[in-house]
Amino acid sequence: MKRSIKFKFRDYEIPFNLALLSGLDKESCNRIVYLKIVKDEKFVSKVDVLNLDANLVPCAMEFQDGETKDTTKYEAAVINLELKVKEGIKKYDFKGSIGNITSLGVYKNH
Repeated sequence: MKRSIKFKFRDYEIPFNLALLSGLDKESCNRIVYLKIVKDEKFVSKVDVLNLDANLVPCAMEFQDGETKDTTKYEAAVINLELKVKEGIKKYDFKGSIGNITSLGVYKNH
């Protein structure tokens, strides 16, 4: 699965491309097998991305509605970003998590 996400910092909207592959394991957990996040090559600005990574969060229950009997668990990843922006003589930086993505490809920004 491929998708694009955007992170807003100051006056900048930074696009990232995301590739995700997931699979069901023996314990009925839909795990993230492959996750790749990169800054969109077309994005050119004063933003310097220093670090972009993800930390996996253990499998947890997720239900679509209150009546479902589905016991499948889903792994998620927290996407972390470190960047710097230089505007004239001023420097701005950001370091922290920007969102979560589940093994189903559902992205929620922070």
